[in-house]
Amino acid sequence: MIKTDSKKLIFLVLLVALVVRIITFAKIGYVFTLDTKDYIDLANNILKFDFSNFNGMRTPGYSILFIISGMNNYIVVALQILMGLAITFLIYKIMMLLTERVFISIIAAGIYGFFIPFVYYEFTLYTEIMTTFFITFSFYLFIKYLFIEKSRNLALCLAIGLMLAAVAITRPIYIILPIIYFIFMIFHLFKPKVEFSRIIKIGLLIIVPTVLLLGGWSFVNLKVNKTLAISTGRGFGLVELMEEDFSKAKVSKEDQVLMDIYNKARQKKIDSGLPYINVIWGCPKIMEKATGLTYSQLSDRIGGICINVIKEKPLVYLKAVVTSQLSFWRAPGLLNTDNSVPAVIKYTNLAQRIFLIFMEITFLLIPFIYLFLKRKRQFVLPNQIKIINIMVFLAIFGVCISMSFIEFGEGRFALPTFPMLICVVLNFYYSAFIRSDSV
Repeated sequence: MIKTDSKKLIFLVLLVALVVRIITFAKIGYVFTLDTKDYIDLANNILKFDFSNFNGMRTPGYSILFIISGMNNYIVVALQILMGLAITFLIYKIMMLLTERVFISIIAAGIYGFFIPFVYYEFTLYTEIMTTFFITFSFYLFIKYLFIEKSRNLALCLAIGLMLAAVAITRPIYIILPIIYFIFMIFHLFKPKVEFSRIIKIGLLIIVPTVLLLGGWSFVNLKVNKTLAISTGRGFGLVELMEEDFSKAKVSKEDQVLMDIYNKARQKKIDSGLPYINVIWGCPKIMEKATGLTYSQLSDRIGGICINVIKEKPLVYLKAVVTSQLSFWRAPGLLNTDNSVPAVIKYTNLAQRIFLIFMEITFLLIPFIYLFLKRKRQFVLPNQIKIINIMVFLAIFGVCISMSFIEFGEGRFALPTFPMLICVVLNFYYSAFIRSDSV
């Protein structure tokens, strides 16, 4: 009876979530961003097998989605909606494995399924939803490996590895995740009763797909852009971290033309009263025309200027890194909150973002609350839950910290990790304060 009711409830949640998305789809269709064109251009490069105009900045994961969709933006959004529904269902399945309680599992699924900050990105031609899907799927498979003994086979480990490789090739700033899973699984399995050869096999199945996929794409960049890198443009990303000091940097005569172009574009934004932290991304084409350098070469030159600034003012860089990390925790939301957005949507989005930030704060407090409860009333978490909590902490902090050193963090960068965070937060507080067998 409980299984039947749970199936009906999650079906109802998914049905209502689908209706919400269909209404939204009819209203806004899709949101085109500055990044979207890069992925469409790369998709065309792949289709034509012509990379002569490819600058190496984007990786092909998201572009493959455009190819699968027949280069139709509406079909891309339709597939992203399906991913959003799948993420909602995966969160439900994860929570059922963790708690075996329908109510808390439905709540967790609903937080993702009906929150505007998440739903909105399903209609935005960004990498966020595709990345979220792969991260959530890999997390579900990881929990399945821990909780269902008969599922602990090499095929499941390979599936985890493939999902993590898909994450990395879609959004390279999450490359830390395959590394964390690899290290974590090796240490977790390193026990006398587990054969060493099996540990090695599992570790390789998790990390090798990422190594092969990113290695192959790096080779494409080497052939096309003469640089062995997953993606080019990291030099431009560094500018975001030290925008003010970069604009005042002392440079050689040959680099002065680059600074003039940048400062002119920056001043134009300032005079218009517009944000100028991302102004560097509008400069490369102008710089290419002015200097004859390629995108990759310009990135190296700009990166060199940034490194000189870092050497001169290391504390400024460290401050920027910390600021970037704090920005990561702002929680995602609507990209457009001007007068075209109805007030009810705008304020619902604001309220939900505040709730998500509250969830982030409660996530950060978990270790302290756990230690307090352990001392106060001998509260003990099952070992499997401890393992999951530690892994998620490592994953989210790993992404936050590694990202902050190479570009300025945004709330949307945290979005793909939110399903993991939601599951850990709700499961911990449920176990600590509601579950009767938690002590």
